[in-house]
Amino acid sequence: MTNQRYDWLDQLKGIAMVFIVLGHATLTKSPPHVIICYAFHIPLFFMISGMTARVHRNRHPETESIPKVIWTKIRQLVIPYFLLNIAFIPAYYFNFAVLRGKHVSLFNLLFGMVYSNQDRMKAPTDATWFLLTLFLAEILFDLLERVFKRDSGKILLAGIAMGFLSYGESLTGIKILYPWHFQAAPMAVFFMAMGYWFMENRERVVGAFEGIFNNKWLRALCLIIVFAAGVLLALKNGKVSVPSGVYKSIVLFILAFFCLAGPVTYFAMWLKPLWIFKFIGKNTIFFMAAQCVIMTVFMKFSWGSMLLDKFPYVMAIIVIAIMIPMSMFINKFLPFLVGKKYKKRIKTDGNN
Repeated sequence: MTNQRYDWLDQLKGIAMVFIVLGHATLTKSPPHVIICYAFHIPLFFMISGMTARVHRNRHPETESIPKVIWTKIRQLVIPYFLLNIAFIPAYYFNFAVLRGKHVSLFNLLFGMVYSNQDRMKAPTDATWFLLTLFLAEILFDLLERVFKRDSGKILLAGIAMGFLSYGESLTGIKILYPWHFQAAPMAVFFMAMGYWFMENRERVVGAFEGIFNNKWLRALCLIIVFAAGVLLALKNGKVSVPSGVYKSIVLFILAFFCLAGPVTYFAMWLKPLWIFKFIGKNTIFFMAAQCVIMTVFMKFSWGSMLLDKFPYVMAIIVIAIMIPMSMFINKFLPFLVGKKYKKRIKTDGNN
C-alpha cells in the first residue's frame, strides 16, 4: 500500500482544519457558519483518526505492546501539547497583559495548561485541548482493537455504545469539568470506530454510491443536496460542543454530522491532491495551536474585529495564510514542538 493511495487522508485533514479555523472566526458565539462548522469539524477529525488507525494496521499487522502504543501516543500528542502551550505563553501574555491591560497569573495559566479544560481555566492556547482528548481516545480505541481482534464490525458496535455512554453523561445535568475533557473521549471513540469501519469497507461503500449515481454530475448534485440537508439539520439543532458535552438532540447531531462529513470526505477522495490542503493536513497540530492566538491579536484592532464580525471567511483565509510560513519555520527549525524529527540532510557529490 503506497503513501500516494492515501494522499486524500491528508487532504481531508487539511479541509477539516479549514473548517475549524472558520468555526473560530467570529466575534459572537453562534452565527450560522459557526453552528455549521461545530456540527462536524471536530467529530470529522476523530473519524479521520480512526481511518488512519486502520491504514496503520494494514501496513503494520503485528500487534504492538501496550506500553509502546502509549509511549508513541505520548510522543505524538501529549508532548507537543505541553511544548506548544509553553511556547505560546509569551503570546498569551502579549495578547492579554500588553494589548488589553489584564492581569495574567502564570500559576493559573500553567494550571489551565495541565488541567486542559477551557471551561475550568484558560490555557495558553485552548484549541489544543483536542490533542489530550485524542490521546485518551486513542488509548481506549487501541484496547477495543485488542479485545475485538480488529473486527471493524464489533469495534463499531462498541464505539456506538461508548458514544451513548458519553451522551448519557451529558444528560445527567451534573456539570463536572473533567481534566483533559475526559467525558468527550468515549464520544471520540465512537467517531473513530466509524472511520475505522469505513476504511475497511471503503471500496464497497464508495462503489455502491457510485453504482447508484453512475453519472458524475448526478453524484455532485446528490452530494450538494445532502450537504445542504446537513446545514439545515445543524442550524435546527443549534451550536454543539464535543469538549463541553453539548449535543442538543443526539439524532440531529448524528444526522447533521453524516450529511456534512460524508460529502466533504467524498470530495477529498475525488479532488486531485492540492498542495495547500495536504500541507495543512500534515501540520494540523501547529494550525490547531496557533489559529485562535492569531485571531485574538487581530480582535484587538478595529479592522480585525470588523473582519471577524462581517467577513469571517476572509479572516479565516488571512489566518491560514499567516500560519503556513510559520508552520514551515517550525518544521525546519523547531520540529520537536509538533512531534516531528529534524530532517537529515543527504550529502551528494558534485556529479549528482
